[in-house]
Amino acid sequence: MKNFKISPISLDSFKIIEAVIEREAKLFNNDYKNKVFLGGFSQGCGMSIYTAHNLKNEIAGLVGIAGYFFEITDVKKDRDIPTLIIHGGSDPLRPFKEVAVSYDKFIGSDKVVVVENMAHEMQTQQTRKLIGDFLASLTNNDAKL
Repeated sequence: MKNFKISPISLDSFKIIEAVIEREAKLFNNDYKNKVFLGGFSQGCGMSIYTAHNLKNEIAGLVGIAGYFFEITDVKKDRDIPTLIIHGGSDPLRPFKEVAVSYDKFIGSDKVVVVENMAHEMQTQQTRKLIGDFLASLTNNDAKL
């Protein structure tokens, strides 16, 4: 099994992302809870998850594709961050059976949508539909994944 640790470079990336988010949030009266969403693909998925749980403010939502939880991610149990994680059932770079362990540790791999016949990619019709439905559910205040 692979070890999914975060590198010191990624911690620097967090600081950069945090600064960008803080700057952009000011444009929306610091309304993090309703206006700030994060998303990422592969390593960016892990970085988005880490960032969402380490920002000072709770954000509106998170979409991750083909990634995993970094081992050092400190999931804030008191935060209710709407989250959609999508993973390819045929991903050769990050096979789901390997990354499922990282999800089980924090949110449970049952909360991850596995798309059969999807490789390490994000440009599938089903992925777009899942993201669209997720975002629509947030505007309708429906149940979160």
